[in-house]
Amino acid sequence: MKKLFIILFMGVCLHTTAQRYYNEDGKYYEFATVDFSKTGTAGRLNSGYAFFNSPSTQKGDSKYRDENGKVVDFWNFASCISYFSLKGWTILDINSSESFFIIRREIPKEEAEKLVKECVKD
Repeated sequence: MKKLFIILFMGVCLHTTAQRYYNEDGKYYEFATVDFSKTGTAGRLNSGYAFFNSPSTQKGDSKYRDENGKVVDFWNFASCISYFSLKGWTILDINSSESFFIIRREIPKEEAEKLVKECVKD
């Protein structure tokens, strides 16, 4: 009975770790981190901003901005996750206790090569 339990336990552990992968052959991704900061903007207790960090972001202020350059104010952490998901990013990992998540989006090889050149310090 103990052997069966150990075999099942090992199978479950190995199965869950084997499911986590970040790159697929022939596909290229840009990865980013999003840190939701509760600021209580506009009188909403759980509202806040997303601090967005990716290779394609500008240096300096890391608050997430829309296509028009306006800082995006989210209602709560869940709406922040939904927003990025609808913008074409895939959610890879969520740490809800710290309001932090990791995302990726598929990009062409040329764009990936350009991002890598910009990311690496000389």
